[in-house]
Amino acid sequence: AGSTFGMEYVKEAKPDLFVRAAVINEGGGFPLRINGKDYMMVTVGEKAVCKVKLSASGRGGHASAPGGDQAILKLAAVLEEVFGAEEELDFGSHATQETMARILGSRDCDNPVAADIFGYSGQNTIGLRDYRIGDRSNVIPAAVEVVLEFKVLPGTRVEEIEAFIRRHVTDGVQYEIMSFERGFESNFDNSALKSVIEDLKTISSEEGFSCEVLPMLALGRTDGRFFGSEGSMVYGCSPLLLDDSFDVVLPKVHGNDESISTESYLFGCRVLDRFIEKNCL
Repeated sequence: AGSTFGMEYVKEAKPDLFVRAAVINEGGGFPLRINGKDYMMVTVGEKAVCKVKLSASGRGGHASAPGGDQAILKLAAVLEEVFGAEEELDFGSHATQETMARILGSRDCDNPVAADIFGYSGQNTIGLRDYRIGDRSNVIPAAVEVVLEFKVLPGTRVEEIEAFIRRHVTDGVQYEIMSFERGFESNFDNSALKSVIEDLKTISSEEGFSCEVLPMLALGRTDGRFFGSEGSMVYGCSPLLLDDSFDVVLPKVHGNDESISTESYLFGCRVLDRFIEKNCL
């Protein structure tokens, strides 16, 4: 339900609980072999998400007698304009991507999933989330609307997205910013995270998986979004073994066969148990 009765409630009920805290979150921990080396991915941030509704109105009527003032044609022209200008969305932080390149020693990845993750950490995108363009095949609708979802890099401000929308939404189409969830990005080079990284590397190696740690932006939204902008350090890490590497697990996510091996599950439990004992008790 969008975490309304979960972490959003916890934040409101206990506002001081996570201030200046380190948060171990979901979204990372997946291993990947990249350019001949093994890495454990750790999320250090999330993109911002902005939902914008576009709507248009015109003359409705029977489909056999279409007029020139059709709402769907107005909206279609604006959508073509908006998606055609996607490359103008050049705002936000590239710090995570630059850190990935520095650790890898390259901006090229021989693993396709790693290459996609690297690209994701440096680009802004627009998706079509919902639409209402009529209910009957033989009726031209008098009103239509779509909801666009902007997934943009941490540091992006809602004013930047609105300025983009104003440039490309023409007369006859209205826009409404329905929601904006700020992104966040933890500093990968701070001393606290360096300690986290060394602990994860040491414990993982002792439990059977030797690897380096590589930062990434979470591919979706998590409960970390409630604390990433509050000065907390939010890191996603649910450790797995290489047999459950990201390129193996990712196609299963939210599918009928979503699963990991028992060995990976127990490995992750042992690593997190030791990590939490060392850092929290």
